[in-house]
Formats: sequence, structure tokens, C-alpha cells
Amino acid sequence: MSAPNGNYTNAARATPEWRHVRDQYTNHVMACLACYAPIGRHCIAGANLRTTYDTTPMEAHP
Repeated sequence: MSAPNGNYTNAARATPEWRHVRDQYTNHVMACLACYAPIGRHCIAGANLRTTYDTTPMEAHP
């Protein structure tokens, strides 16, 4: 099966900055007892990390 054409993106093509932000968010959520990502519940730090994750572009655009 081949990858679809168009705007398909994945972590393998992501910028190092995006991967760093993703890892910070994931590591926090996995360790924080106040955060529960499946229902969107985050502590203040988790909410800030999630916002940064959501707003960081996955790929560099020329």
C-alpha cells in the first residue's frame, strides 16, 4: 500500500521542533496525575504544552 498523494503528513517528515514539542507534551501527560488527555483534561502546565503542540507546524513550509 502506498501513501496517499496530497497533504499527507506523518512524524517521519516532521520538523525536529515539532517532535520536541510532541515529546514534551506526551511525557508530561503520561506522568501527570491531573491530566487525562482522552477527555481533554489538563493541568495548567499540560494545557500550555497542548496549546504549544497544537500550534507548532509539523512540517517546514518554504
